Amino acid sequence: MLARLLSNWLAWSPAMLPGPPQSYTPQFGRACPAESEAASLDDGYSSEQEALLRRSCCVLIESAGQKLQVKQLVLSTAAQYLHRYFLVKSFAGTDRMVLSAACLHLACTSEDAPVRVNDVARAVHDVFFHFSRVGREQMLNTEYTQKLHEALIKAERALCYVLGFDLEAFNGYADLVNLIKPYHLKDGCEHVPQVAWDFLILSGQTTLSLRHPPARMAVAAGVLARCYLGQSQCIQGPQPWWQGLIQPLELQEICQEMMEAYKRMPLEPAQQDGQT
Repeated sequence: MLARLLSNWLAWSPAMLPGPPQSYTPQFGRACPAESEAASLDDGYSSEQEALLRRSCCVLIESAGQKLQVKQLVLSTAAQYLHRYFLVKSFAGTDRMVLSAACLHLACTSEDAPVRVNDVARAVHDVFFHFSRVGREQMLNTEYTQKLHEALIKAERALCYVLGFDLEAFNGYADLVNLIKPYHLKDGCEHVPQVAWDFLILSGQTTLSLRHPPARMAVAAGVLARCYLGQSQCIQGPQPWWQGLIQPLELQEICQEMMEAYKRMPLEPAQQDGQT
């Protein structure tokens, strides 16, 4: 099993290049193909299976990014690249572990936080094969690491092609900061921004960021954070404080979707695929 995984990783090549580029740039709203037109659904994957695979890739990106000590903004960008890729391409024809590494490296570059390709490859490899001593020892082989480097470069080239070379990402972090800053937080409510940011991170494991504008995602995260902490009046100001920023029904919809993402416990990718 381990040998096959390693072989698949190093032999990865973009099979999508024939024909004109296919790409997807977020067009916020119900028309987003994340629900009904994702390529994996045509290859027999259920919506639940595709969502699970997306989450496992995002957890891998998150864990590898923490090893590299990159900012959360970079990880959110990488996750969005991954979601956009798999709206156009199927999990069936892609080595998702290599693609995750490519998303992380490209996000580091686009967010002006460059990290060497070899460092990204090693971090992703270490997380993926965390429970496999044999897998980890492969990185001691110079020939193996060179092939891994080449595989990541090929995957990143294919990723850029599928993204249409549009590397703009829509993250809600800046919107969340701008939303809370004008208000005065009452005593005991200093944890609201962090909890709201945690909701944004968890929702980033889904296609929510492609379906809703980041500013409205930030509002929903702020509302959920206050409810989660049981402090409905943390932010002083006109009530409701989000009035004029989002319609009540849309706020309710986004909050419900965020809570669904929060309730799902993400799986550790290394435990799924990298153990012997």
